[in-house]
This record gives sequence, C-alpha cells and structure tokens, in this order.
Amino acid sequence: MGFSRKATFSLTKGAGLFSDSIILGGFPDRHGVLVTGTEEEIFKHTSEVLEEMKGRPFIVGSDCTLPTEIAYDRIRCVVDSVEKLEKR
Repeated sequence: MGFSRKATFSLTKGAGLFSDSIILGGFPDRHGVLVTGTEEEIFKHTSEVLEEMKGRPFIVGSDCTLPTEIAYDRIRCVVDSVEKLEKR
C-alpha cells in the first residue's frame, strides 16, 4: 500500500490502517521534490520520511509511477540519501 507524505493519509496513519503490511511511499507520483527538487531537497525529504517511519516496515518510493522522462540520477539520489542516513 503506498502513501505520500502530502496525501490525505499520512504515512504513519497508513501504517496504522494496514499494520500487517509493508508501506510503500514517501514521494508523490509525478510531481514534487523527486521530480523538481535539488539534491539537498531530496535528501531532506528522504530524511523526514525515514524519521516518520522509523521502526515500521517501509519501502521508500513514489506512490505509484514516476514520469517516464525522469533522470535516473534523481532516483539514485534517494538511494544514496537512504544509505547516508542509515549510517548515522
């Protein structure tokens, strides 16, 4: 089940509603920081998402799909951000 931090349901509320499931989300589908943000904004957003979901089964991702023209570097930025934050 995917939930966005900007959706009607928060990630934590979604996790509560589906307590037996792994939640996927954190980034809006086709707009927002992953599509238009800087590396610093993507890192900050990733940090906020990880903090919100700390201790819960969770996969960082967009809620559904990404624009087909999105640069893979933007997705890599999220992966790198998670790796850096996990080492803290």
